[in-house]
Amino acid sequence: MSEFVAVYQDEVDKIADAKNLTASVAFQPISTDLTKHFKRNGGNPLGLAGQGPLNSGLYTQLTAIVIDVVMSWSNEADDARILPAAESIINRFGAAARVRHLDHPFLYQNYASRKQHVFGSYGTANLERLRTVSKKYDPERVWQKLQPGYFKLW
Repeated sequence: MSEFVAVYQDEVDKIADAKNLTASVAFQPISTDLTKHFKRNGGNPLGLAGQGPLNSGLYTQLTAIVIDVVMSWSNEADDARILPAAESIINRFGAAARVRHLDHPFLYQNYASRKQHVFGSYGTANLERLRTVSKKYDPERVWQKLQPGYFKLW
């Protein structure tokens, strides 16, 4: 955890002079107590089945830890510095997790960046299941077209 905090601090220090910058990072564990109920209730399309990289050794009660990097600032001119800093934090966190074999593909939609493919992070089979259900109940993709934002099944 200390490496993640150091990465975060390193990147935030580079942009600390941005007007009205507020930066935070939250680590949200997803427990096996939560994910074990998924199968009992019909499964889930998220790709979280209670068998994550943290489901061994010291972390036997965790499937994953979702990380939320949040930044706000008041000067639009700072976008060019702050957005890449936030992306760098995410990329560096991912690299550190991969080295330790702790990475998990799942992306939590509420915390994801517009550049991330949330539904793809659920796994190929789950994405196909979501698309199959969508085709069945919305063959014209009305809800996909009307849905604002950037997280789409296609």
